[in-house]
Amino acid sequence: MTDGWYSIRQAADKTGLSTFVIRKWEERYKAVVPKRLENGYRVYSVEDIQTLNNIKDLINRGYSVRNAILAANHKLSVKNNISHNTTVTEHFTRENENDNCSDAEINPVVEQLLLSGERCDDKAIHILLQQTFHQFGLLYLLDEVVRPYLSVIGQHWVAGKWSEHQEHMASLAVRDYLLQVRGTFRESPNAPLLLGACLPGERHEIPLLMILLHAMLNGWRTSTLGASPAPGALEAAISQLQPAKVVLSASTPIPFESNRELLPELDLLARSNSHIQFYIGGSGCKEAVQQNPPHCLRVPLTIDDIFSDS
Repeated sequence: MTDGWYSIRQAADKTGLSTFVIRKWEERYKAVVPKRLENGYRVYSVEDIQTLNNIKDLINRGYSVRNAILAANHKLSVKNNISHNTTVTEHFTRENENDNCSDAEINPVVEQLLLSGERCDDKAIHILLQQTFHQFGLLYLLDEVVRPYLSVIGQHWVAGKWSEHQEHMASLAVRDYLLQVRGTFRESPNAPLLLGACLPGERHEIPLLMILLHAMLNGWRTSTLGASPAPGALEAAISQLQPAKVVLSASTPIPFESNRELLPELDLLARSNSHIQFYIGGSGCKEAVQQNPPHCLRVPLTIDDIFSDS
């Protein structure tokens, strides 16, 4: 650091983001606008570091990259109106709690889905998802509707606003529609292959389906083992299919609680197949990855990171 400014490498160290992600957020979303030195090198202010950390925290809470950047920059724009002993992030958290409204609920499609889910009307959910897909496209459906919708219904279930039946039915309706979309998606037989799998014991497959659909939009063929694959199924599939990338998903800590050696075993599998890029993600992986960081498994911050790697 020089006179309160950080290089991009120092910014990466401060935020835990890769330099590639920082540059991409700047170029694609204008997340921060670093100062340029005479030699062209980027330097970042303390406020830039804070903004990047805020964005990262919001993404970890379920926001899309675009919405996280919009929210973080909006909060910084009203910083002068916040008490000096209150950070922007603290104010943002309390504001969401007091309003009982997340960024997702601003989207009118999400609001309609919530009403349909509350009534357990799976047909209405299907129609809404289909209409959104045809009107706005798959990427919008995934990032701006499905992701925030699932986040909100999860919050409703945890808070006791929704019953387990309502949450299950709503999630099942989304899963079935995404499966339908994937089944009708035309893939090039010559495209590289991405293999996706939930970890053994993990039955929440919607996050994995969303990754597979993102992969297809990025020109990949996809194959999946689905929810809670049998022991040995992953190794057999890798041996037979020889994918270019493998994505492993866990939304709950159940796989790691059931098998304390699971992460080292997966890391060893990745090491023994060094010609394949292995990724692991999901909220259920966080504690295991923090306690025992893998050496060969990659832990992407966003879905885009999976496809930006060569």
